[in-house]
Amino acid sequence: MKRIPITPFLILAALFTVIGVSVYMEAEAEKRKQEELQRQQEEYLEKYEKAENAILMQDYNTAVVVHPSSF
Repeated sequence: MKRIPITPFLILAALFTVIGVSVYMEAEAEKRKQEELQRQQEEYLEKYEKAENAILMQDYNTAVVVHPSSF
C-alpha cells in the first residue's frame, strides 16, 4: 500500500485556517464599524432632540452649543 505524504494536507489546512481567520477578522471589523456608526447616530439624534426641545421652549442659549474648536 502506498503511503500519502501528510505535508500537502498540512499546507491546505494552514491555508484554510488563514483564510478563515482573515474572513472572520474582516467581518468583526465591519461589525465594530457599524456599531460605532450606530452609536454616533444615536448620540447625534439625542443632541438634535435636546436642541429641538430647547427651541420649542424658547431657550435659545441651551439650543446653541458652541464648541471651542469652532472659534
